[in-house]
Amino acid sequence: MRELTQPQGHSTSGSHERYKSKERLAWEAEYDCLSKFREWILSQEIAAPEELAHYLRMTKIAYIQEYIPHEKDLRVVLINYEPVLAYWRIRSQQDFRTNLYQGGKIDFSNIPRKAIGMAGEFARMCNFNDVGLDLLEHAGIWYLIEANMQYGREGFKRKNMVLKDIIREKLVAGTLFD
Repeated sequence: MRELTQPQGHSTSGSHERYKSKERLAWEAEYDCLSKFREWILSQEIAAPEELAHYLRMTKIAYIQEYIPHEKDLRVVLINYEPVLAYWRIRSQQDFRTNLYQGGKIDFSNIPRKAIGMAGEFARMCNFNDVGLDLLEHAGIWYLIEANMQYGREGFKRKNMVLKDIIREKLVAGTLFD
C-alpha cells in the first residue's frame, strides 16, 4: 500500500473540491477502492454478476471477503501506534470465525514479533492510532483482514490489564500523543 484515497477512512470535511486539485480528484475517481469494488469482485470471479446484484439488493451493507482457510488469527491492539496487547484468536470447531463471541478462544503464547511489527506499520500507514488489527498468516504471507476502532476488551481482562490504566500511563508519561 502506497497511497490511500481516504486516509481517515471517510470524508472528514465535506466537499473535497474546496481543497483538492483537479488532478487529485481525477486520481481518486480512478483508483477509489469503493468505486472499483464491484469491478474487482467480478474480475476475480468471487461472484457472478447476477449473484452479486442479488446480494446487494438484499443488504444495505456488503461484507465480501475471500475465505482463507485458517485455524486462528492474531489480534494486535495498538494505542498511539504502539502495540499494547497481542493474542491469537482460535476458531471453534463449529464456526470458521475466530470472534470470541462466536466461540473463539484466546491464546497468548508464541506471538510472532514480525506480525506485531507489521501491525504497527499498517496502523501508521492508515493513520489508526487506537485500533485492534486482525492479521492472518496463510501460505507464509501475512494479511491484514480487519481494523477495529471499537475493539473488544476480553483480551485485556484475560491478561489482567485495564485499558483505562494503559491510556492513563501513556498520558502521564507524555507518550499518548507523540
